[in-house]
Amino acid sequence: MCNNEEIFLVKPTTYMNRSGFAVREVTEIFGIDIYDTVIVSDDYNLELGQLRLREAGSAGGHNGLKSVISIMGTDEIPRLRIGIGNDFNGESSDYVLSKFENNDILEELKVSGANAIETIINLGITMSMNEINQRRIDE
Repeated sequence: MCNNEEIFLVKPTTYMNRSGFAVREVTEIFGIDIYDTVIVSDDYNLELGQLRLREAGSAGGHNGLKSVISIMGTDEIPRLRIGIGNDFNGESSDYVLSKFENNDILEELKVSGANAIETIINLGITMSMNEINQRRIDE
């Protein structure tokens, strides 16, 4: 519970490119409107620790978001992208599937993401975008 609102944290056990099926199932079972969700994903196109909140938009090349948009039939899905940087040589899939090396940064990313979700719950998506999109993990 947060502000007397019931909150569900869901981590799909599907492959990333099938995340949309998990989102659809959860929204159907619990009767949740897709606009009342926030999809959280990593993004190697953002600097490490940079947060980007959007009310809608394209998948930006992210296979999980592509799946959610496709299965839900709309790109009007709130999403919080958390920057993981793009410090890789070679295939991006190898990078995003590899073990995260810096556990201290990983913990900071978790806290930053959780704080962003709390802001969204308290202020709503639209009012939260300006604040969240300015944040970095050191704030």
